[in-house]
Formats: sequence, structure tokens, C-alpha cells
Amino acid sequence: MVSLQIDVIEEKQYDDAFTMQEVDQELVDIFHFMAGMVPFIQKLVDDKKKLNALNAQKVSTALKEMKNFMLKDEKPIKPRQKLMRNLRVVKLLVNLLKIRIKGPNKYHLMKIFMDAYDVLATYLLGDSRKNELYIAKYIDFFLTQFDIKKGKIGLHAARLVMELIRDNRRIVDRITHDHIDNFVDLLRKEKNYRYLDLLIVLCVCDGVSIADNQKYITEVWLMSGSRDCVYFTELGEKIGQAQGVVYVSADGSNWDELNNFAHSLPGCLVVCQLTVTEDDMLINPQSPGKQLERIIPAMP
Repeated sequence: MVSLQIDVIEEKQYDDAFTMQEVDQELVDIFHFMAGMVPFIQKLVDDKKKLNALNAQKVSTALKEMKNFMLKDEKPIKPRQKLMRNLRVVKLLVNLLKIRIKGPNKYHLMKIFMDAYDVLATYLLGDSRKNELYIAKYIDFFLTQFDIKKGKIGLHAARLVMELIRDNRRIVDRITHDHIDNFVDLLRKEKNYRYLDLLIVLCVCDGVSIADNQKYITEVWLMSGSRDCVYFTELGEKIGQAQGVVYVSADGSNWDELNNFAHSLPGCLVVCQLTVTEDDMLINPQSPGKQLERIIPAMP
């Protein structure tokens, strides 16, 4: 039998001092709930090869419970979000997302990955700078996930990065032109509004425009390569139509009045200051996976 002995020294140092404080039972229960998730996720990462349909369903249910645990009336509860940092649950979820999607378990993993991204997105709700900066250390990993088409995991990663960099200049400044090139390329290929949202949050931070990003995005997206992702606008007198009326064209030759065109679109139009000029870009965000329709000033 091993015996243990506690020793003390006469000299007291600050790093030796600690206090014990009684807390409410509710706080204990909250801690136990999140702490109970730690070995659960660790076991999943370690035993990924043993994953089956039944286990996958249990994991998805647990991740949904974790997500809902951080919300009350659809609003984030900061003390519960904080436990994601203190217990390193965020790191565990990132390790989970690093598992390669292959083999017979890939369909189960895709569902689990999407649930994990939902948990991380919920962790970022509430504009907590501590939460954002803590997860920002993994931003390079999340950026590598954009190209994953399986289960729309790339779109979930894009949504997470968008929420991470929104109105946070320290994180926005870490996004390079190479990253923007990739975002624009994905937008052209997928035509999904998530990538458009991502470009938008790179253009303005806390109401202050980021001129370098605005100029670069305009150049690489709207002024180079194919323009099949945009509609052009022009005044009627410049194209032989009614004076003072704005017209829209998808190909630069066939024109329709802006008023008629706008009424033909489902939903409402929102205005986004994307370019560094006085011109506006009108965006019609639709459901994921559908082609975007937008209007920009005609370019020479």
C-alpha cells in the first residue's frame, strides 16, 4: 500500500496560496454536465474505428445537448460558454474534426462533424472577445476545411470563420490575399451565399471600412476573369432606353428595367458596401446551394 503525506513549508509564496469557496449547487451541476462531455469526446477520438450507426446517433444527440446547454431562450449563457474554454472542450472538438473522413464510417462522421461545428458556432455567440481569441488559434485549420464538399462540411467551416472574424480586427488582419483568392474561387464555383457573407465581413469591421480588402475583393472577383456571377446596371439614356430609368442586364446586351427586375426576385434586396467607390452592390441571399442573383454597376 502506498502512503501519501502532505508537507508544508514555513515560507509562504503567492503561488502556494489558494482559497476554497463554497458555490451554489446549480454551478456544480453546470460544471459536471460539461466535464462529463470531456471523456465522452476523448473516447470518440480514440475509438473512431469502432464508430457505428448506434454510437453515431448517441454522439450527435450529446453534441446537440451541449449546444442547447449553452443557450436559454435562444440567447447564449456566458458562464456555460466559458466552460468550453476552461475544460478545453473546444480543443477536443477540433481534434475530433481532424479525423479523416474515409472508410465505412464516413457518413456517420459527416453528421457528427456538422453537429460539432454547430456547437462551436454556438460557443461564438454573444460577441465575447475571449471566446473568439481562444478559438482563433485554430483558424488556419478551419480554413483548410473549406474545400471539403462531403456533407457540406466546408460550408459549416465557412460559417464558423465568418462569425469568428466578424467585427474583430485582430482576426480580420490574419486573413491574407491568398485566403481571399480561395474564398472568391469557392464563391464562383459553389455560388453559395455563405462565401459571399464571408467576403462581406472582411470589408467592414465595427462600422469602419477596410479599404485594402474592399479594393482587392473588387479586383479579383468583379474585375477579372468571368463575370457570369453579376448583373450589370446602366442608365436608360446610355443604352437607348428611357431617360432617367435604371436598367439591368445579365449579359450587357439585353436590358430590363430595375424596378421590374427587382419585383421578379423572391425575398428582399439588401445593400452591401463592397466596393471602395460610391456604387452599391445589391445582393439577394437565397437558400444554401442556390445561385445568387446580384446587381452591380456596369463596368467598361
